[in-house]
Order: sequence, then C-alpha cells, then structure tokens
Amino acid sequence: MTRVAAKTALVSPMPHRLLRWLAACLVVSGLAAGYVAYWYTTPAGGDETRVVVDIPPGAGVPAIARLLRRSGRISSERLFAVCTRLDGRGRRLRAGEYAIAGNLSPRAVADVLIEGRVLLHPVTLVEGWTVAETLRSLNGQEALRADLPPAALTGGAELLAAIGRPGAVSEGHFFPDTYAVARGTPVSQVLRLAYDRMHELAGTTWNGRAPDLPLASSEEALVLASLIEKETAAGDERPLIAAVFINRLRAGMRLQTDPSVIYGLGARYDGSLHHADLLLDTPYNTYTRGGLPPTPIALPGRAALEAAVHPATSDALYFVARADGSGRHRFSATLAEHNLAVNQYVERLRDERGPARGGH
Repeated sequence: MTRVAAKTALVSPMPHRLLRWLAACLVVSGLAAGYVAYWYTTPAGGDETRVVVDIPPGAGVPAIARLLRRSGRISSERLFAVCTRLDGRGRRLRAGEYAIAGNLSPRAVADVLIEGRVLLHPVTLVEGWTVAETLRSLNGQEALRADLPPAALTGGAELLAAIGRPGAVSEGHFFPDTYAVARGTPVSQVLRLAYDRMHELAGTTWNGRAPDLPLASSEEALVLASLIEKETAAGDERPLIAAVFINRLRAGMRLQTDPSVIYGLGARYDGSLHHADLLLDTPYNTYTRGGLPPTPIALPGRAALEAAVHPATSDALYFVARADGSGRHRFSATLAEHNLAVNQYVERLRDERGPARGGH
C-alpha cells in the first residue's frame, strides 16, 4: 500500500501541467487570432476616399498611431502600435504627407508609410518663361521649401552654383514640364531636375540634328529654340519659324526677332515695342546685331528644341503675324511678298491696335 500511494503521488501533478499548457495555448491562439483579425482585416464600411495624413519627421510609433486614429485610418492606437512592433514594422515607418484610403487594413496602412508612398504635388514650369518668372513661381509654391540664397535669385552663375550645376548661363537651361514632388521638396531640387532634363533633351536632339545647320553647338541650338518658343504658340508653325531663322543665318541676314529685342530691354520694356526700341543697341537686339543672341531668352519646350535642329524645308525669309487673332503667321520668300503681308496686317489693325511692328 505504501508503494501504491507513492506512485499515485508521483503521477497526480501531470494533469495540472497539461491544463496550464492548454490554457497557455488557448491564450496565445486567442492573441494570434486577435492580431490577425485586427492587423489584416479591412474596416467594415471603408471606401476608397483618401484622407491626407502628415507624419512629421522624428515621429515615433505612438505619435504616428495617434495621427492615424484621429484621421480615421485606424481604429485603435494601442493595437496598431503593438502590431507594428510585433512584426518589426514600427522601426520602418517613414515621415511624409500621405493620402490614405479608408478601405485599407492597418497592415496595409503601415505598408504605405514603410514604402514612402507620399502624396505628390504637381509643380509646373511653363514653356516660354524666363528664369526670373520661373524663380518667382517656384518660390511662391506652398508645397516647396524655398532654399535658394538671395544671390541666386538673380540667376546666372550664382543660381547654377546653388543647385550644384556650375556654369555661367542659367537662362533657358531648365526644361518646362510638370514635376511631381513631395511636400517640402527644396526649390533647388526642382531646378536641378529641370536642368538635368533640359541638358539630356538638348543633347539628344543635337546629336540627331539635320545635316549642314549653321549652328556650332547644342548651346546655339538651345538659343535658337528659345527664339522659336517665343515667336509662336502654334506647334505646326515652329519648324517654319526655324526655317526662316536658319535661312537668314545662312544668308548672313539679321534675325530681326522682336522677342529677343524685348528681352534685351529688360525693365525698360513697357508692354509695347516702339521704333526707338528697335534702334537701341543691346546684345539681344537682333535688328542691330547679326547672328544669334548671346544666350537663350526663355525656356524652350520639346517641340521648339526639335524644330531648331529639324527646320522645315522652306525658302521663307520673312514672317508676320496674321491680323485675325489666331496667333499664326504669314510666311514670305521675298521682301515684296512680305511688305504686302505687313501692309495687310497694318490695314486690319490700324484702328484697334495701332501701327504694326514691321514683322521680320
């Protein structure tokens, strides 16, 4: 009896340990089920409507969870914080401005922040803008961070040095396009993107240029493209405008392009180009000086860049605006034809616009 009693005493604790183990398994299973149910489940009634959530730099998991809960993107700060720590995502959440849909699970919300899918803002540089107009626009963009030193705001070498692209000429060297950038992007970074894009395209178009052009370099092609950009907004006219300028350069004629004269006048330009302005000699007065202006006068777009190195086949040497409000031009091969076109222009506009500028 003594031995039997002893055996009974040795085996009796086993069921209690088993029960404790089973209870622990149930607790763990419950926690795991709760984790899965919260972390991977899309909220009921959620839709694709996006809410902007701005996560500041240096925000920790609790602060991020609080912002997400207040914006309605998650239901529980504590569960979000626990789950991100359990699967290691908490250390990888990134600051930024996010547009988060309402039909994402908490895990999917975390993935948006981990992958840095920040909200992008469109910033547009317009064809035909000068550097001064470009800088005014960029520094006025609410989504951008103005970081250029005062000396750079005048353009030129100081501006290029500020964006890490040393050189002497900044005018015309930024590609006009729409750039998608995150909030807080520095103005200098946008300019650097536009500068690199312009030089890439200018180099590509120059390498594919038509033969025997009277242009010595891609920089001269860029100058010509800026003149074309300012002379017409009609895309199909750009190769014809280019042909006139190329024909004049080949013939040793002055380009006589008003936009270049206006650029050279700077602050003296009052909105109208007068006869006296055409006689005022500046480096950009193509009525008083031969050849191309010394620098571009504006930002040329892709079509103008292409036209500069692929002019139309034409014997035209002159063009003048049509007096029909279309913004288009009449092209002429001889001075007699051109004078006739100018006279017709003057007759139609004399009463409402005053004397014509004389064409090219």
